[in-house]
Amino acid sequence: MERTRRSVVERQYSVIINMDEIPMGKRPRIVKLHGSFPAQFPLIVTEEDYRTYPTKFAPFVNTVQQSMMETVFLLIGFSGDDPNFLKWSGWVRDHLGASAPKIYLAGYLEMSQHRRRMLEERNVVPIDLAQHPQSNRWKEQNLHHRYATEWLLHTLENGEPYDITDWPLLPSQQPIEIAPIFQPMDTVSSVLPKTEPETWEPMEPASVEEVKETTAVWRHNRLMYAGWLTVPSTNRHGVDWKTNEWGHKILLSLPNLTLIEPLNAIRELVWREEVLLVPMHPHFESAIEETLNTIDCQGHRLDGAHAPNEDWTTIRESWRNVAAATVTAARYRLDRDSFEK
Repeated sequence: MERTRRSVVERQYSVIINMDEIPMGKRPRIVKLHGSFPAQFPLIVTEEDYRTYPTKFAPFVNTVQQSMMETVFLLIGFSGDDPNFLKWSGWVRDHLGASAPKIYLAGYLEMSQHRRRMLEERNVVPIDLAQHPQSNRWKEQNLHHRYATEWLLHTLENGEPYDITDWPLLPSQQPIEIAPIFQPMDTVSSVLPKTEPETWEPMEPASVEEVKETTAVWRHNRLMYAGWLTVPSTNRHGVDWKTNEWGHKILLSLPNLTLIEPLNAIRELVWREEVLLVPMHPHFESAIEETLNTIDCQGHRLDGAHAPNEDWTTIRESWRNVAAATVTAARYRLDRDSFEK
């Protein structure tokens, strides 16, 4: 990590080698508790060094204990029986009890059941890759520790969640190709936005299936929205363009939709215009009013027909949000009659 940190542009790591650097080191940090090569002394290597460490290096001890209270630890290339580590983790358990964050110990451990139980009692979760189906091949090549660590790092990378600040774009990074020597490896797929449909004839009505497909994609992406008050400028270009292009097609297609399909389409279109800060067009308002008048949330009726089997909780929520948008639009243009209605 220390050697490659200059090539990591997404995060700026600071390296802490001695106690004087703790106040100046910004997170994320690489803290070298036991010294550093080349020529950084003292180096903590002897039993006496470990015995006197809590006294001579109390700021480092406090730093580690604070981190252990606040975050989940993942130990790699570590046996788990370092005397200082056991003391520090015990201190955290004594003070936080069941609230203490988990500590994960991962690697090619070849661990007995007795040792596993002992670690689990200390709030340490062992991930013993000696149980991996390929472990015998790893050991035959005398690369078992290396392969175990690589398997773990690939697994963590595969499980990285979607960066919501990229919404609504898909991740630009291609999936990692995993070598057969590491299989099986679970690929934890996080929920991703869906690619929004293209349209090239905005003044022509869309088919019912096209509207339903677009509405479903827009709803999926809306539920993944990052919660910004308005879409940031870096994200809004594609959203703005597709909303404008599809908006005309959806309005032209509303007469062909049935039951709650018009409400679903209008709901998604209204939401996108709200987060884009686009004022509602009066022609759009009249289409909304016609749609809302066909739905009786109290009597559970659609276009005058009783529909008890519909999802009226969702319908009521959509109806309320769309109606509130028309109230806001009337207020913006100082139209008192429409506002009161």
